[in-house]
Amino acid sequence: MTTARPVVAVVPFGARGRDSGAGAIGRQLARRLVDRFADGAAELRPVFLVAIPEEQSDAGYLVFGSTPDAALAASYGRSLGTSHALTGLYRDDGDRRDLDATLIEVVNAKVLAETTLTIREGELHKTERDLAAWLAQSLGVAEPAAETPSYNEGAYVELLRGLDEEVNATLLRSGAVGAEQAARARAFDHFVAALRSDPSCAAAEERLLVLTAESVERGDEARAARALEEATEIRPSSWRAQYLLGQLRVAIGETNAAIVALEHSHALHPLREADLVSLAELYVAAGWWGAQRDTISLRSMQRQMDQIVHDSKSTLAVERHALYGAASAHAYLALARGDTAEALRGFLVLPDSVCSWSFCVLDLLTTVHLLLAAGRLNDAVAAMDRPLPGPLYWSSGDGLWHLERARVAERVGRRSEAVREYAYVADAWRSADEELQPYVREARAALQRLSAEPRR
Repeated sequence: MTTARPVVAVVPFGARGRDSGAGAIGRQLARRLVDRFADGAAELRPVFLVAIPEEQSDAGYLVFGSTPDAALAASYGRSLGTSHALTGLYRDDGDRRDLDATLIEVVNAKVLAETTLTIREGELHKTERDLAAWLAQSLGVAEPAAETPSYNEGAYVELLRGLDEEVNATLLRSGAVGAEQAARARAFDHFVAALRSDPSCAAAEERLLVLTAESVERGDEARAARALEEATEIRPSSWRAQYLLGQLRVAIGETNAAIVALEHSHALHPLREADLVSLAELYVAAGWWGAQRDTISLRSMQRQMDQIVHDSKSTLAVERHALYGAASAHAYLALARGDTAEALRGFLVLPDSVCSWSFCVLDLLTTVHLLLAAGRLNDAVAAMDRPLPGPLYWSSGDGLWHLERARVAERVGRRSEAVREYAYVADAWRSADEELQPYVREARAALQRLSAEPRR
């Protein structure tokens, strides 16, 4: 005979305390308990109460919400189709803190179990697990295996306050935009503060990433980017934070900073093919800095890459790719200043062993142009004949590579090779976007010109 899985309606916990922080702690302790049982032997369903009153008691305490009696709690459970209901009250009297909890059987509105958990100084973060253990025992199920969300009370309080502001932002969404964004900004601040207090607080990072993912829709990308910048300073090994930071920087037009973040993310965790395409396109933009003599962007990129090297001495992959990024920024900086000799020296020493992605082809093409400009035709041909560091997954990069090969081959008199490469471009880009059609016309004109020339 099998026992039905218990289903519990969790009513937001009431609170009594000396300041408004008590309300957030009570409400979000209940929410955290629901999350803790997400994969547990019992199912917990939150009761959503939009209007949560705040009152002043005779003793001078602030009272947040209320603790419903067994009959009302059971009615909440029936509305959600649950077998049980759970209520609670968080009390902070200044000298001591307690959490009262009551488990009710819905079918007959009977109290099945009650407890008072005393919260020692500096140990609020342990209360969540203690409450989960008591509830599991009262229901006769196994305690969920979730870890303690943080290793100190300060981080846990910031986490709970951030969760509460996140709820506030949702409730304010249909009202004034400024009020919603102010609540989101406070949530960002609390989650970052939680990470500063405990860098291992995964729950704070997770909620920060969720807020960030919503930022484009909510219109606060710049604020989200600042929060992620702080988070990645605290946890530089978080590839997801680095990745989202890169995406946000693309959205707000910070190309060089986006490259740095995505490079860092890729070194920690391989990017998807689609993201590599996006990163390659960013490198195209980075190549334009030299042509536009944008030394400020190049200096910024070089400084950021140097900082990654400094912060990640224990992560060899990160350090090696950051070194490559800093070296390429130095070469482009020389190019932007008009020092082509120094730029060429910089490009020639970029290591192929580190350049394992297709966008490094752009650096190789720049090298070839500099060699041609210096009259080093044989070296330019040799550079073009070197095998690529990887396949070219994005069509514009593939066509660009073959077009440059065709131009070089024609310039040095390798006619058959030039014909083959120009034909490749004319065919590959025949239905491409209008922006690429001038290159198609160039390739076709070159094919006509070369076909009219006598063979040598």
